[in-house]
Amino acid sequence: ELWARDDRDSRNGIAGFPRAFVVEGMDNAGAWRVLKSYSNAVPPKPGESFVVDFYTVIGHPKVKSLRIRATELGTPAADEPDAWRLQFKRIAVATSGS
Repeated sequence: ELWARDDRDSRNGIAGFPRAFVVEGMDNAGAWRVLKSYSNAVPPKPGESFVVDFYTVIGHPKVKSLRIRATELGTPAADEPDAWRLQFKRIAVATSGS
């Protein structure tokens, strides 16, 4: 789950939440692969999260590391209109048993 910041952007939206991004996983051999890709992502409403579900018909992927790579940043905070950042309030990762 990705939780957005509480800051507002100049359009009264959520600041720092990416508009396009990929979530990648690294396997035991050290190879990264795209698990999920988003374009035109809508930031969650205050108090809600953006849920990233990796489940496929063959189950959940087995990875040892995750990374988020922004390909398009969201708008800056209203009080820092020139500071483009990728920022989250919180990132929660649920694990499953082996």
